Amino acid sequence: MESATPRRNRVLLVVHLAATFGGAERTTLNVLNGLGRADFTEVVVLAPRGMHAHWSKAADRIIDADPLEMAGWFRSPRRLRHDANRLAVVIRTIGADVVLGMMHYMAAVAEQAVRRHRLPARVIGSFRGPVFEHLRAYEPNLPRRWWIRWQLRRSARGMFSITVPGSGTRDELLRHGVGRPSQLQVIPNGIDRHRSERAGQGPLELPAGVVPGQFVLALGRLSAEKRFEDLVSAYALSNVPWPLVVVGEGPERNSLARQASALGIADRVHFAGATNTPERWMSRAGVFIHTCRYEGFGYTLLEAAALGIPVIATDCPFGPREVLGEAGLLVAPDDPHALATAICQLVEDPPRRAHMSRASRDRADCFSLTRSQAAHATLLRAALDDAPPSGDRARP
Repeated sequence: MESATPRRNRVLLVVHLAATFGGAERTTLNVLNGLGRADFTEVVVLAPRGMHAHWSKAADRIIDADPLEMAGWFRSPRRLRHDANRLAVVIRTIGADVVLGMMHYMAAVAEQAVRRHRLPARVIGSFRGPVFEHLRAYEPNLPRRWWIRWQLRRSARGMFSITVPGSGTRDELLRHGVGRPSQLQVIPNGIDRHRSERAGQGPLELPAGVVPGQFVLALGRLSAEKRFEDLVSAYALSNVPWPLVVVGEGPERNSLARQASALGIADRVHFAGATNTPERWMSRAGVFIHTCRYEGFGYTLLEAAALGIPVIATDCPFGPREVLGEAGLLVAPDDPHALATAICQLVEDPPRRAHMSRASRDRADCFSLTRSQAAHATLLRAALDDAPPSGDRARP
């Protein structure tokens, strides 16, 4: 039903301060590509300058986040207030009806900006991973951990809704008192398998000595939580004849290269750098491996499954089991020996790889991109309908 007071504009602001393009960014792009002009007349993305090219086709306008000097994670109460005040100016200036805060901190900043400055916009938080697993691993200071949990609880109360990619992330939030059951919306990521197959057919120059279909592939940001050091150790233990190709960049690259050298496998481990075309690497791999300390979903798992690549993943909380089901080979986290055994099993068993390839494609078909986009669009429309009409807004 149309509002009695017509809206002059229907503005969606997406706040996404990530500096690299990964699974969460792909999901956000999919959400924006699924929106129509009947939903929002203007889509605005607030992002770092280095990421503008990724959003240029999906957004009507991109605002440079760099001059705002906002943090990407909870630092202190003062910094949180600073960031909320900066974001409030943006929300008020563009007349945003709905603010989509990507990841935990930006969602909390958006909620505080709206609440503290009494703005009429509705906030949706998009929590892409298990935040309390992250706190346990990387926030040893208990008072800080408690403060972050309190901020998450408080900000969740003021959000219109919170989206999560899987039931594991939802259940973790509820256990810690973040959000209400009716507020937490599980919307799995989606993929278009046929589009992925077409993307995988593009040209690619493999490292010297690497043969298509006969190499082990890992892909992602080379950071501590991704546990690539476990993969390098496991690969050395496996002693399989296939080379290992690691695609991605990050702070752990030099450490991983030193590890490979110390283990005597530097000539068989190739660090290929970052890529904008992961499908081309995956489509040529014989086995794909995903190691991680924790994972909200694991979009690369879905990309590999869509291309029919046999997948080995650590059974970490919470994504791999939800994404792969029975189609992948799950091993215990932090166990290089178990991972090495799994690598040997797949490299040495072509019939099993063929069976897993078929199962992976079938599993990927369960994650419809169209269905995921429609669920997000429905939620964003509901938030828009709940926001006051533009005529009721206090303008600066």
